[in-house]
Amino acid sequence: MKILKFYNLTLCLLVALVSNAQKSPEAIYGAEGSKFSVHLGAGTAVYHGDLMESNANMFNQLSYSFNAGASYAFIKKLRGRFDVGIQQLQAADRKNSGAQYKARNLSFKSTVVDLAISAEYSILDLDRYMVTPYISAGVGMMFFNPYTNDVAGNKQYLRELGTEGQGLAAYPDRKIYKKSAAQFPLGIGARYPISENLSLQFELNYHITTTDYLDDVSLNSYPDKTFLDARNPVTASFTWRGNEVGQGAYPKNLALPRGNPKDKDGYLTMQFKVAYNF
Repeated sequence: MKILKFYNLTLCLLVALVSNAQKSPEAIYGAEGSKFSVHLGAGTAVYHGDLMESNANMFNQLSYSFNAGASYAFIKKLRGRFDVGIQQLQAADRKNSGAQYKARNLSFKSTVVDLAISAEYSILDLDRYMVTPYISAGVGMMFFNPYTNDVAGNKQYLRELGTEGQGLAAYPDRKIYKKSAAQFPLGIGARYPISENLSLQFELNYHITTTDYLDDVSLNSYPDKTFLDARNPVTASFTWRGNEVGQGAYPKNLALPRGNPKDKDGYLTMQFKVAYNF
């Protein structure tokens, strides 16, 4: 709900910005507008999931985001789009303020590549306004592989460890998660043409996903350390890292919440783009 409120506020600001910015019909796009365009974008990305204490902490853990794509205008205000994105998502419990998060002391990073087909609708008439806000919605796929660093700084991929007991006979319902998932980008943006062929864009997209393992954390309990150690004695040191910050050894109370399986992970991208219109 907080994400939706954020989008509504952004939309209101964009509409207010363009309310008085009118142009002549043939000034930039021509009478019919540009049919085909390609674009490149760069900006920031922020993850939302089990290692994020609240939405208020989202912007404490920003990272990079890049995008490339193409679009085609089927009718005057409606365009079809294809986008490819690459971003790094990251989070660390040490940046949260709650005691239970700091005690858990988990962290992750993941380079995420996504593909999407979307529909983009321009809210205002392209022939009348210099700055045109738009909304978009799409469907696609994303590819990820979370990792972290051990106390010596060495990279460790988390999926292969099975930090929540995935793949163990003691937990037959805990399957090893896939490194791909469906994603549904919901976007809002504004376009400003600077010549007949070039335009600038600012765009926000929230990517709803079908996975809860962008961060390798999901279940609301801990697996038995005995079972983890029997397979790989390293695993438990990445399931619980509180001992690294003086919070004690692996929890004896396995019902202690580790994550929240009811909420899927997602991420927000904020980008400036340059589009070339053919």
